[in-house]
Amino acid sequence: MEDYWPKPHLVDACAPTEQAVGEDSSARYFEAVVEGIVPIPTGDLADWMDTPCDAVVLPAFEANRQRLEGTGYEGRLAEYAAKLLSRSERADGEMVFGAAVRPCPDPEETEWHIDRRIAAYAEQAAAIEGAGFDFIQIFDMQDLTEGRAALLAAKEATDLPVIVSASCDEDGMVGETDVMACLAVCQGIGCAAFGLSCYNRPDVAAQQLARLYPYAAVPLFVKLDAYEQDGYDRTLMSPGRYAAHVRSCLEAGAKSIFTGAGAVAEYAQLAGIELAGFSQDQVTAGPKEDEVILSATSREAHFIDPMLDISEPLFVGPGLDEDIYDAEQSGVDAVKIHLREVDDIELFSESLYMLSLPLCLSADDLSLFERAAMLYPGRALYDGTCDFEDDELRPILEKYGVIEL
Repeated sequence: MEDYWPKPHLVDACAPTEQAVGEDSSARYFEAVVEGIVPIPTGDLADWMDTPCDAVVLPAFEANRQRLEGTGYEGRLAEYAAKLLSRSERADGEMVFGAAVRPCPDPEETEWHIDRRIAAYAEQAAAIEGAGFDFIQIFDMQDLTEGRAALLAAKEATDLPVIVSASCDEDGMVGETDVMACLAVCQGIGCAAFGLSCYNRPDVAAQQLARLYPYAAVPLFVKLDAYEQDGYDRTLMSPGRYAAHVRSCLEAGAKSIFTGAGAVAEYAQLAGIELAGFSQDQVTAGPKEDEVILSATSREAHFIDPMLDISEPLFVGPGLDEDIYDAEQSGVDAVKIHLREVDDIELFSESLYMLSLPLCLSADDLSLFERAAMLYPGRALYDGTCDFEDDELRPILEKYGVIEL
């Protein structure tokens, strides 16, 4: 699967949620799969055999341990994943199957700590791999911190390709984060592809794809619903209009198309025709900015010059918030924070909200450096000034997407 996503694909993603089978909660959907109450439809495509789709995303894996507590289904994620795949109505030898993991915090948790996040998502990802799925999709993240945790978990727990989609609005915002920052973080961690899902706004999808394309180091994709939103009115577009939006997204840099809600067989057929007749020299976005270094805070992307001006090290302490503010007002390009002991971790984490400039990480100990890299919900920098062994440091930089200057 390593060379799968760089090629164009048409993917059926019509039913990545439990609502597709009429179940209104994760626990009820989980029960329907495990007990075999209903077969699992994989979208609105009435006759998928007659469409050019070569991959499908099965319903979102949302039923984590906390949501199943007290239902009697705790500890049965692996069984769920296996039955989800085996009961698909679309299983055949030619299809590639993915399972969607929806990154969302547990509603019962007031403090959804990153360690618990990663553990929950890792359990889901391992079950998906064990069931025989071909890839994992971190599905339509609406918060970078949560989506990043799910991506880190899936990458650590499995060897499967992991793709990420982000749900952005007309301003290109994913929650409080610019979608460009989401791209920077996710491709830095090593997602196999990055996509957009602009519900009922295909025009927004094309605009944002064109914006991302020059800086995308991974293939881009887009999920297109067959509906358009005009104020409070949602209308089903014609198949021909849908095909035109597919074409505009391909020209904006999308490599693959995911058919969304309402895109039944006729829509998929026309999307497949557009995809098959499109060549990369017809992309109007760009050109590619291969030399650009893309960093990110938890809110916005930053284009990095390797010779940027980094602040003097700020040592973690009660006044770290004020120190960060003063450093950013001094005209530097990045803020360097140094951790000296384990007790620094909590204060460091609590002060991250202050950062609007890129973070350069530094620490006395490699374990502190790694913990800080895991906690930082952006794409950090490292200036090479710590006395770490390269063979021990390198895996940490790669795992968390830290940029070495």
